[in-house]
Amino acid sequence: MLLVAEGGAVRFEVPTGWFHDFWSPDGGPPSVRVCDVEPPNDNCRLVLSIQRFPLLDIDSIPIGKLHPRLGEPEAHHLRRAGQKLSWTVLDVEPDQENGRPILTYLLYGLAPGIQAILSMAVWEEDAAQRLPLWLHVVDTFEMAHHVKDLGQGTGVRPHLN
Repeated sequence: MLLVAEGGAVRFEVPTGWFHDFWSPDGGPPSVRVCDVEPPNDNCRLVLSIQRFPLLDIDSIPIGKLHPRLGEPEAHHLRRAGQKLSWTVLDVEPDQENGRPILTYLLYGLAPGIQAILSMAVWEEDAAQRLPLWLHVVDTFEMAHHVKDLGQGTGVRPHLN
């Protein structure tokens, strides 16, 4: 299933049939949440946050400074037309409710006027099984492909036209 957020500011593929909603755990702006099953019984959770900012030269923003772990050697950096992506794996932390260890993958994306943060949290024992899903999400992650007509799916890239 293709998830399209904010008219094409961000889009990526997720498994068909997964639960999705808007989620605001701490009262802040809502994020898009996609889970293998409806929470709280989920075992894999993707959360997407999008922030808009004035158009800047994304090359002037060192993406490694946006999160300390993105500057480390094991971070993955991708460059695509009009966008920069970096992702890494964060340290394992215990779940606040049951103490089970959770592994989190984190992706930062920059495109002109858009910053996106995507995380995927999985139980540590499921990390190897879920890694192919994360790699597929990263591979299909695309920013600033705005859709003029959601019924037709035609898109434009205003910063590239």
